[in-house]
Amino acid sequence: MRSLTVPACIVPGNDRVHPREPGQIAHRLMPNAEYHEVLTEDGPDQDVALEDWNAKEGLLAAIFIDFLRRAARGQ
Repeated sequence: MRSLTVPACIVPGNDRVHPREPGQIAHRLMPNAEYHEVLTEDGPDQDVALEDWNAKEGLLAAIFIDFLRRAARGQ
């Protein structure tokens, strides 16, 4: 993963199926990755986590739009 030099936007999950730690590790390994933790509390299961993610839809969109704009400009 250290050799991946493309810009990356990492937003880890918060449930047992999509745990936070792999996203944190990927962020540390990828030189041009940025990390955003949208949900800070671990969800007990995927269904509850999906509800939490749906509530953050606007924030997620803003994060990705900002990332794509900066990546397009080469920043």
